[in-house]
Amino acid sequence: MLCCAALLLACRSEPSAVEPNRETAVMVAHYQQCGYAKTTLEPIESQQQWAAWLRYRGETRDAPAWRQADQQRWIVAAGFKPTAGYQLNFSPAAEADLVQITVSRAGGIDAVYAQVISSPCVVIDLLQGRFSLLVVTQPDGSQRRFRLTEP
Repeated sequence: MLCCAALLLACRSEPSAVEPNRETAVMVAHYQQCGYAKTTLEPIESQQQWAAWLRYRGETRDAPAWRQADQQRWIVAAGFKPTAGYQLNFSPAAEADLVQITVSRAGGIDAVYAQVISSPCVVIDLLQGRFSLLVVTQPDGSQRRFRLTEP
């Protein structure tokens, strides 16, 4: 069974010029247990805040590198899910002004899932000033819109 959600990042009316082949949105990491009860967008404003976020979640492996000066780092969480096996999958779109993230559940019809509450999230870096709106669509079709402001 596949549950989908899309995160759409709409471009500002006058986007800044982007270098050819420059990635405007990059997935930094993904986690199965982030602790967010509902759909959430959280800016990470400093290396210290990023390190604290990782420590709070018990992350002991090497942390993904900190962003470049012209990027914004965001935590995008799907909220609590009723079973294990959910994840957010990042796939850059062909259009420079669109990023899509889908919430999916691994396995097929006969898959067995642990009955635990999960709270998946992804960490993304976005080119600063490139996007102004983020829309999260849950598997049931409900949406949550976030205006992106620079942290």
